[in-house]
Amino acid sequence: MRGATVAGVLLTMLGGACGDTAPEGAQPDVEEAPVSESAVSVRLEDFVVEPAPDSVPAGRVTFEIQNDGYAMDEEGDDIASPSGGKHELSVLRTDLPGGDLPQNTTTFLAEVDAPGIEVVGSAPVLEDGQTESLSVDLQPGPYVLICNLTSHYARGMWAEFSVSS
Repeated sequence: MRGATVAGVLLTMLGGACGDTAPEGAQPDVEEAPVSESAVSVRLEDFVVEPAPDSVPAGRVTFEIQNDGYAMDEEGDDIASPSGGKHELSVLRTDLPGGDLPQNTTTFLAEVDAPGIEVVGSAPVLEDGQTESLSVDLQPGPYVLICNLTSHYARGMWAEFSVSS
């Protein structure tokens, strides 16, 4: 019995020495990295993707997307296009240059499921004049913003975008 009592005392002492001795309600001494939040305006138009700015720090990024639809001629008149002024935006993480994404040769869509490409986020198809917000968490590295409606990427509707650490 005496051996059990000695063992119990030792366990109690060791448990107290190894346990959490911080006062109740005290916060641990852990520094958390600040979470960066950035806003990027993206203008879509036949066949242009214009992000401003085109580089942000890593963290939460909200893309404020404006679909300006049709391209305009010198007189300010819409130039008709088969897309009807519709566009969408996909945010792709990739080391490939913006104009070198693999494409389907029938639909002229970028093959966003190809190796080396990660779709980080996508906004829905927007009608001419519509706006949309898309918030995503971005890690440092190169990205490409594209409209991946039929033939839009192939016609140059993409922009390179970078995220710094």
